[in-house]
Amino acid sequence: MTLYRQLLILLWTTLLISLVAVVAVNFRASSESLQAQLHTNTENALTSLGMSVSPYLDPVDETLVEGTLNAAFDGAFYRKMRIELYAVDRVFERENRANPQGVPSWFIALFPFPPVVAEAPITTGWTESALVTIEGHPGFIQQQLWQITFQLLLVYGSLFLAAALFGSWGIRLLIRPLNQIEAQAKAIEARDFDHRIPLPKTRELKRVVLVMNNLMKILQERFASHARQLETMRVKLQQDGETGIATRQHLVNELEANIADPDKHGALVMLRLLEAEKIRKSFGYGTWSKLLEQSIESLQGAFGSGDVVVGRMSEAELALLIPTVPRADLSAELQALRERLSSLRQGGIAPQDAIFLLAGTTILADDTKASVLTRSDNLLSELAATGVNLAKWADDMPAGSLRTGQEWVALLRERIDTGKLHLETQGVFSELGGEAIHHEVYVRLLDESGARMPAGAFMPVIEQFDLGVALDMSVLKKVLSAPQGAPQALNISLSSMGDTRFVGRLSSLNKEELGRVVIEVSEQQLKRDRELVESFIQILNSLSIKFGFDNVGATGIGLDYVTGLKPAYLKVAPGLCRGADEESLMLVTGICNTVHNLAVPVYATVVENQAQLEKLQQTGIDGFQGYINKG
Repeated sequence: MTLYRQLLILLWTTLLISLVAVVAVNFRASSESLQAQLHTNTENALTSLGMSVSPYLDPVDETLVEGTLNAAFDGAFYRKMRIELYAVDRVFERENRANPQGVPSWFIALFPFPPVVAEAPITTGWTESALVTIEGHPGFIQQQLWQITFQLLLVYGSLFLAAALFGSWGIRLLIRPLNQIEAQAKAIEARDFDHRIPLPKTRELKRVVLVMNNLMKILQERFASHARQLETMRVKLQQDGETGIATRQHLVNELEANIADPDKHGALVMLRLLEAEKIRKSFGYGTWSKLLEQSIESLQGAFGSGDVVVGRMSEAELALLIPTVPRADLSAELQALRERLSSLRQGGIAPQDAIFLLAGTTILADDTKASVLTRSDNLLSELAATGVNLAKWADDMPAGSLRTGQEWVALLRERIDTGKLHLETQGVFSELGGEAIHHEVYVRLLDESGARMPAGAFMPVIEQFDLGVALDMSVLKKVLSAPQGAPQALNISLSSMGDTRFVGRLSSLNKEELGRVVIEVSEQQLKRDRELVESFIQILNSLSIKFGFDNVGATGIGLDYVTGLKPAYLKVAPGLCRGADEESLMLVTGICNTVHNLAVPVYATVVENQAQLEKLQQTGIDGFQGYINKG
């Protein structure tokens, strides 16, 4: 029971007791006064009747005696009048057993009164001639008491109601700061450190509010401090100090994660700047720095993907990792990049004619980290033996693997429209052999021959031709039609987040269906269009649909979004989990320490063996996902 209700009950009980006490005191006083008045009236009526009857007793005139009795009884309100004549042995009696008008029977039964009886003999000379008896009617008292009680209840009841309403309003006003303190405590429990409440005027409550507000400020600053420390650590470990792009270790980790993920089909582009030492010595560090900067910008804009990772492999070698590409070579894009880099000489950026060598290769299904890097290095060596400012794309794709854009669109539309989607799931577990927290859903498509196509082969086409909404709608339909089990986490596209059809479908889910779906948002999506993601998450919160972020720690954005968006969980990027090297583990530890202040669980991904899991568990992760424990 709330404090407000307890105080309200106490106030009303006190007022009610006061009302009952006042009415009871008045009732008792009035009752005693009315009984005394009835007794006096009865005695007076007895004297008056005796005097009226006395002249008719010697000799006895029965007719006049009876008429006098009738006149006296009819003119007053008594229960009984009786005259007993001794001389003629005759009794005259009148009695009124009727209840008083306007008085409820329950009131009469609740307050019975003892009879008030008065009697006296009538003498003629020295002889008693008659006996007169009068009994007062208690209805007189009951009628007066009922009227008094009704008036008291009306007056004091109105005062009670007014006092109760005023007291209720006053109590609500007085405990408003307590309600605000309770709301702030709930905000702390929900890890919402932005909540503040105004200072009340009550001294004791004012001090409590000051302490609570200061506590919120301390917690907020503590989280912000951890987030800054994590960002500093991430920049130090993942970013090259001179250029701000990824370090070699970070890019290699991302490359390993890309190779190991069957859903991705990526590519690697290597750029070697020529005669770096000569440029620095002959033209100065500023010229070299400007050339390096322009080369990085050219790489970042060459392939039109917001998810590409640019890293520095050595002092004069840069690499570009493209996470997903269609099953086609990127020779045209590579040649466009070559032309842009060649123009640096005409633009005055490059101080000499020999500027670069450029090589690109698709990451194949049977590739390893070493094979991809070796193939890229061999391509650069081949070009170096030929000349300078050259570019080459490795022509090593399997025959028949290429499709035109129209062929891809036709194939994907047919699979989506007919529901020929093959869904696979991978569970998230808190311990080996335990129950799955939820299952992440992966979409698989089969080509014309029935072979499975990795997501990396068709996802760029999905985004390019705006098929994301149709695909997400189809996946959601299949998930809801599947047997009920652990919640299913769906990765949806940015286009679905802003599409009214998809949002409307989510809004139509019933309570049971809402509990079966978890929406997973990529940190890259937040980086691309933060406003759209935040508005979509507001919709999810209004529908009570849980959501989480994946690929955390790989995009270069800070974790400040966690405090505002309050996800149900975070999944660490595969590049930080796969190698489990010291630098990556430090970052995972920093992520766990930071978001655990908000009670947000952190899950590791691509966990494949016990040794890797044990290393990751030392960082403080709350669960893991991977082939080590298939769900």
